Amino acid sequence: MLDYVIIKYNCKGDTSWIRRYNGNDSTNDIAHSICIDDLSNVYVTGENSDGITTVKYDSSGNFKWERSYTEINLDECIGISILADKSGNVYV
Repeated sequence: MLDYVIIKYNCKGDTSWIRRYNGNDSTNDIAHSICIDDLSNVYVTGENSDGITTVKYDSSGNFKWERSYTEINLDECIGISILADKSGNVYV
């Protein structure tokens, strides 16, 4: 099965941390987009059996939350882009 994999590298190119997101053990989780807010929180969005799934990690790689959005027709429910504004709102 596929999972989201997020890797943070420091300014020297060394790995700071690696995180895997496995939303539903029996399905693929496919990441499509990543962004960082002004506080260096990391957001990743993509798709899985739950529809569009977005996850948040803080700058140290600690998992903060997961949100899913499902339409009736899952074939049309894919998070392909994400951004965070200066107020901390996240748009998928």
